Amino acid sequence: MQFGLASAQTVRDKWNRFIDHIKRYSHFVDQYKAVAGSSPDPGLSYVNWGIDLAEQGEFEAAIDKFRQAAAISPDKPNAFTNWGVALAKLGRYDEAAEQFKRALEIDPDCTNSLVMWGAVLIEQGDMRGAGALYQRAINTNPSDPEPFVNWGIALARLGQYEQAIHHFKSAIALFSYQPHVYFLWGAVLAEMEKYEEAIDKFKVTVKHMPKHPEAYYFWSLVLNRLGRHEEALEKSKQALALVQDNPEVHLNMGDALANLGHYESAIDNYRHAAHLNPQLADAYLSWGIALCKLKQYGEAMAHFEKALDLDPTVIQAHYAWGVALNETKRYAEALPHLTIVHEVYPDHLDNLINLGLAHIHTGHPAEGLVKLKAAEKHDPFHPQVQFLLGTYYLSNNEAGKAKQHLQRALEFRPDFTEAGINLALALCDTDDTQAAIRTIRPYIRSHPDAPDVNFFYATILRHHGDTKEAMARFKRVLELKPDYHEATLSLMSLYPETDRLDEARGSWTQLEALAQQTDPSTTPAARFALAEVYRLWIETCQAQGKAEDDPALTDVADRLARLNQPPPPKPTDPSPDA
Repeated sequence: MQFGLASAQTVRDKWNRFIDHIKRYSHFVDQYKAVAGSSPDPGLSYVNWGIDLAEQGEFEAAIDKFRQAAAISPDKPNAFTNWGVALAKLGRYDEAAEQFKRALEIDPDCTNSLVMWGAVLIEQGDMRGAGALYQRAINTNPSDPEPFVNWGIALARLGQYEQAIHHFKSAIALFSYQPHVYFLWGAVLAEMEKYEEAIDKFKVTVKHMPKHPEAYYFWSLVLNRLGRHEEALEKSKQALALVQDNPEVHLNMGDALANLGHYESAIDNYRHAAHLNPQLADAYLSWGIALCKLKQYGEAMAHFEKALDLDPTVIQAHYAWGVALNETKRYAEALPHLTIVHEVYPDHLDNLINLGLAHIHTGHPAEGLVKLKAAEKHDPFHPQVQFLLGTYYLSNNEAGKAKQHLQRALEFRPDFTEAGINLALALCDTDDTQAAIRTIRPYIRSHPDAPDVNFFYATILRHHGDTKEAMARFKRVLELKPDYHEATLSLMSLYPETDRLDEARGSWTQLEALAQQTDPSTTPAARFALAEVYRLWIETCQAQGKAEDDPALTDVADRLARLNQPPPPKPTDPSPDA
């Protein structure tokens, strides 16, 4: 999950802290009702009554109390200031600004009104105007840290992180006990990827305010970025202990678990986050990614679709969906999703790789090569990029170029098995079969029961001229995977060289059995492979100059003729009138 300064939420948190700061009386509304008529300052009683209602989320009711307070005490700014805060909570920013103006008409030096009006201008995108109000608040009351804090938030949202930190430092210089300012400072440092420094600020935050869930939450996010997933999980648990019904905390807990490979537990947290907030697109995105890790691609794609339905701007859902489609070899369907990501993030390395693969597998190799080359330019030391370029050139009979890229892949990742095997094939294609055998033998030793590794080893041995060992390896492949048709074809092509017709017949018996079945999932492929076996045998025998009546030819020709005969028509049921 991506994280950063949650801009609108940060300002709302500031309003909440402001409400806490100006609170004067009991939290119980009934007490406000009792004192409102008898208080020496009934207007202030209504203000506090409105504050309590606002804290409970009843902003319309709070506005009514602030309106009453303003009517009772029209010469005092606090009713108008709080009225503006409640309106801002409802997103009615223009109306909120009007109330702050009215408060400032009564008291031009009302710092709280200046600060809150600045926060409203931030929400409206007027950063210059907000800065002017903050500066005015600072000039009015240089000892008040709140304008510095809010100005720092505004600068952070503009990406001016160093200036934001400067203002946070100024606020702390005025009053050192401000845990929330250390938290904001840490969040900005996290955005700057200064993770260790960010952790130091979160530590200060929880030292002074142990029950600060946001600090633990961001601390966990930073630890995840550092790859310290066990510690991240612990901080997520501490955040969750403080706010059990916060969907974002459950989401981050899921991410910490997923990073540790605990995908089922991660999914439980994503599910709970989505239950708490059905509109949380990131929960469905992370849920889908965890399902992909469990190879449950169909269900994962449904979650990516849900994430995009909730928020079409979640570009990562397009990327994850495209990768899932690539994994299931649905390359044509993957292309649109990966293309959307490329349009927004043209330098996204992993997307370039997947987009290149999708182009290659949909018949656009030139475009695929362009994307892989772009990925190489972005990160020339990426082993997967070098591997894919190598296999591209190998499939296009450019073994020399393939060899270079595959050697680089192994240089950057020595345990890259697939790169080593393909390098052996590239060396074989350059007729350096001795080097090819030396290259592939370690993988045969480490993967003795892998059908593909044995098949490629047999292919190299055949090119090297070691027919006997090649035949033994092809037979080994068929022991491991009887329906490996390429191995059957390769083995058949070797038999004419040895005139071992009886042995050949024994080797293709299982393929013939498959061809005689009526299973639509296997029969067509088996029949095609068997026909290729027969044709290959005939062509090889003819190339060796065998007579047309040679049993090696006539027997197989008869088999091919029978295989090519159309199946007999199914008997039809007699009509009732017959």
